[in-house]
Amino acid sequence: MKFSYTTKSVAVAGCLMAFAASLTATSNEAKAGVVIDMVVAEMAEGDVSSICQGGAASIAEAAREAVTALAQEGEISGDFEAIGKEAGMAFYKSKCS
Repeated sequence: MKFSYTTKSVAVAGCLMAFAASLTATSNEAKAGVVIDMVVAEMAEGDVSSICQGGAASIAEAAREAVTALAQEGEISGDFEAIGKEAGMAFYKSKCS
C-alpha cells in the first residue's frame, strides 16, 4: 500500500504531537508530585502523632494550613483544594500507617 507525501506528513506530525503531549503530562505529574511532597513535608514539621491521632479532620486541617503557608510564600500554586486533599492522603499513607 502506497501513501502520499501528505498522508505521511500528517501521520508523522500526529505522532510527534502525541509524543509531546505525553512528555507534558509526565512533566505535569512530576511537578504535582513535588508539590504534594512539599506539603507533606510542611505538615510533618508539626506534631505528627497528634495529627494522625486526630483523624481525618486533623489531617485535613494540617493540610490546609500547610498549603496556605506554602502558597503565601509563593512556593506552590494551582488548585489548592485538590493539592490539600492529595497531600492529606499522602501524609496519612506515609506518616500515620
